[in-house]
Amino acid sequence: MTQLTIKAANLLSYLFHPVFIPTYMLFFILNSNAFYMVPIPSAIAKYVYGLVICFTILIPISFSLYLKKTGAITSLKMDDKSERNVPFLFTTACYFGVYYVMSKTNLTMLLNIMILGAIISMILLLILNFYSKISAHSVGIGGALGTILCIHQFLNINLFTYILLAILLCGIVGSARLVLQAHSRKQIYWGFAIGIMGQLIIFSVYKYIVF
Repeated sequence: MTQLTIKAANLLSYLFHPVFIPTYMLFFILNSNAFYMVPIPSAIAKYVYGLVICFTILIPISFSLYLKKTGAITSLKMDDKSERNVPFLFTTACYFGVYYVMSKTNLTMLLNIMILGAIISMILLLILNFYSKISAHSVGIGGALGTILCIHQFLNINLFTYILLAILLCGIVGSARLVLQAHSRKQIYWGFAIGIMGQLIIFSVYKYIVF
């Protein structure tokens, strides 16, 4: 394994770290020309971005840094699965927080649904973490794929190109985690399944309530 390959795998792991996925998907939902969205004023869009970035990136990362500083975890990579329970639980609580605030605005229903799907995936990840160190990266990018698949299927919107792109990104991220020997193939595949499953569950529920 060359140093360049390892550096590329590390870069990809940082770029597609699960904490960034909600922000990426918010950008997709608000800016994609693939489907119609009621225009949101730029000032409110900035508020939504700030809210999502704060709850899903800044607060979880700050908490993990605090845990490392206090010795609760030995590394931000959390190679020992027993160290992942508290950060994952805290992140899940942050997701509940952003969903609660966003649900009061009624501006981005797709984002609200996606966040609920992510919460389901996080709960499944927490449960399975007692048995195996499932790849959180795979859960995150799998959730993105699951969201696009569900929008394509349940809203009858043609997102085939985006689906192919998301599948490609899943392969790239999964390969990066294998290169770094962070997870086994089974742990990565389970991560994809959990990420997709969370979105599939919540979109299936909303299909009979809203869509």
